[in-house]
Amino acid sequence: MLHWFDHILLQTRTQPEKPAIVLEDRVVTYGMLGIAIENCAHRIVALGIAKDALVAVRIQNPIRHITLCLALYRIGIRSMSLEHAQTGIADLTFGAVLGDGEERPVLNPLNRFVAVTDDWFGTESISGDGLPAGFSNHREICHYALTSGATGTRKSFG
Repeated sequence: MLHWFDHILLQTRTQPEKPAIVLEDRVVTYGMLGIAIENCAHRIVALGIAKDALVAVRIQNPIRHITLCLALYRIGIRSMSLEHAQTGIADLTFGAVLGDGEERPVLNPLNRFVAVTDDWFGTESISGDGLPAGFSNHREICHYALTSGATGTRKSFG
């Protein structure tokens, strides 16, 4: 799959009122999701996390967890989700651990813990520089690269 994130960014601009995430009684529109992704991305860039770092995400709220992972993806940083009950991973050092503010996880002492608070997911855009360009072409929606699964050979779209 190629450029799937472009599809999300396109939807945030063209159909901001369309539901993006529905979880129980909570509906998050593409517009809300787009603003939250951008706000989280700006805060992550401000932390100065290296692009080649691996960041652990430990957020209980599933919508916020997904949004934070999408923000990391938006700026090109790899992430790994941690279960809330997880207390550590042997021999693995993260560039940062982004987690719920009220609970500091017990991980490798070299890991940097950053409390993610409600203001990360604001409903109004925050300003800031340093984010890579958005989706590559305003007409581009999404490209899927289908393969045979066994050989990795691309299938034709025709």
